[in-house]
Amino acid sequence: MRELTPRDLVIELLRTLREAREDWDARSGGGGVLQMPSTYTDGSYAELERVLWLMRDSVKMLWWHTTQRYIYGAESLILVNSRKTIKGREPVMPPRSELLIAGEWIGGNLMQAKVYAWSPAVVPTIADQGVDWLLGALYEGDTTRIQLPLPFLYRAMGVDRVAV
Repeated sequence: MRELTPRDLVIELLRTLREAREDWDARSGGGGVLQMPSTYTDGSYAELERVLWLMRDSVKMLWWHTTQRYIYGAESLILVNSRKTIKGREPVMPPRSELLIAGEWIGGNLMQAKVYAWSPAVVPTIADQGVDWLLGALYEGDTTRIQLPLPFLYRAMGVDRVAV
């Protein structure tokens, strides 16, 4: 289990924004802000979207690189090369991608992997500057107010269940 910094929370909010908008769990009765799912209202998504609008209007370059990196990438199941390690096969990720789920080893050096990939036009340093800008703008820089819904928080921390 790992601790999440405010920067990690902002990145996870960006990564899960689409999922939070569409997540209709058992508690979702449409009673939240504009009938949004409870996952959306339990997190800082409304504040994130407000600040993303400001970012788009004032520093469009940061907005573009940040949203293309963390929101508008694509998930896909692909074949990747792998390398053998003490813990088993490990996928070798293509450029501009992150591993979501390591799949089956196919044979040789190939294995399946579910990945999140983003545009080759994204400049990583500009996307990082965008995250920094968001950190300063969300709740006027009060990072203690940034909230990630518990299911997404546990997933980001690598926790399957919380003991009661």
